[in-house]
Amino acid sequence: EGKTLTAINCATVLAQQGAKVLLVDADLRQPSLHQAFNIPPSPGLSAILAGTCPEEQAIAQLDDMPYLTVLPSGTPPAYPAETLASQKMADLIQRWRTQYDHIVLDTPPLSMFTDAVVLGARADAALLVVRSAVTTKYALRRSRDLLQRANVNIAGVVLNGVDLRYQNGYYRSYGSRSKKAEGLIH
Repeated sequence: EGKTLTAINCATVLAQQGAKVLLVDADLRQPSLHQAFNIPPSPGLSAILAGTCPEEQAIAQLDDMPYLTVLPSGTPPAYPAETLASQKMADLIQRWRTQYDHIVLDTPPLSMFTDAVVLGARADAALLVVRSAVTTKYALRRSRDLLQRANVNIAGVVLNGVDLRYQNGYYRSYGSRSKKAEGLIH
């Protein structure tokens, strides 16, 4: 669906505006933020939660983005959902609220694991990320229902992968007008 790219983009835009942002790889099953930022995957969130590493050693400060801090996931724990549902995770989020303007959590897919529901209940808001022509209406409704039952504030839906070439004439003509207007500017 593009959930990790969406999390990266949201965190980056917020940081570029001068907000202090923590981007957390809370996908303890198939983490990927470390690859996107070319940082070591461990230590990370799982080590902090296990008490084997202080937070200062696990987070990565990015030289080219001073307002963005990245916390990789670390070594996958035996019980990811339980680890994220722990009181220690709740305490971390509360402490981060005092240190950062925004906390962006990249979670595993909601349709496959309960991790996102657990974290969503502790977040101010959640974005549902879906892929055009891939995510079914049933899966989207089911995800929405799961989040609503957990009292998660759904801020909106991000629709990724839309191919405007095959949409109705409005988008095709809109794109054509934009190209014409762009040609006039040069």
